[in-house]
Amino acid sequence: MSYVDIALPIAWNIICESPFAGEMWNGQLLELLLSYLDGHAAALDSIKGNAFFENIDSKIEEHKWDDMARKVQYKEYVERLACLVKD
Repeated sequence: MSYVDIALPIAWNIICESPFAGEMWNGQLLELLLSYLDGHAAALDSIKGNAFFENIDSKIEEHKWDDMARKVQYKEYVERLACLVKD
């Protein structure tokens, strides 16, 4: 078992509980997860459940964004993740 095998489920749980998690900006953890998953399709097995996608659209709209460009970018991340998960 590698560190990634441990880290991915933990990161996914954090994202499901706090979709905008990130140390430097809103959604940073989701961005990092996507960048890893793009090159490691087999790791998608670690992404289980649809808790993240429940009410995500309303959460995005209700979130207080510092920058509207980040909001648009975050929506793109959600769409990319949805495509990866359903393939």
